[in-house]
Amino acid sequence: LAVEAADNTKFLSTLDRHFRTLTQSGSSLSAIAGTIPSLVDSMRMVWTVSRHYNRDERLVPLMERVALLLVDRIKETVNLNKIFHREAEDAQTLIGEAVNILETWKSTYLAVRAKIEEGGAGQRRWEFDRGRLFGKTDYMAKVCVDLR
Repeated sequence: LAVEAADNTKFLSTLDRHFRTLTQSGSSLSAIAGTIPSLVDSMRMVWTVSRHYNRDERLVPLMERVALLLVDRIKETVNLNKIFHREAEDAQTLIGEAVNILETWKSTYLAVRAKIEEGGAGQRRWEFDRGRLFGKTDYMAKVCVDLR
């Protein structure tokens, strides 16, 4: 158990800077969008190399938490009580950045998944439940598009 904990700490610490960007209230939406590709690629590396996070039942909840973090940040930023007090152009820009984050999350996952599939039949695949990974982010993107 101690070996598993040490292994998890070693690999999950590679994701720390990405999670800091997602969770820090001072992070801009563009910074969040910019960290998503390297975050997903780092999760692929953890999935490939780790002895314990190489199973769906470990990685899917982690990815689901990332999706929920993104949704929470968008809710916080595109707050309906505040968005209508902004200038129209500023509000549309903010909403556009929010949509970009949510679309980047999904497109990056799909691109990394395709890269894994190109690796050949001997390599495991990312066949994760897309409803868990994108159900809430797709809904949030739709709401933001409707607001725009």
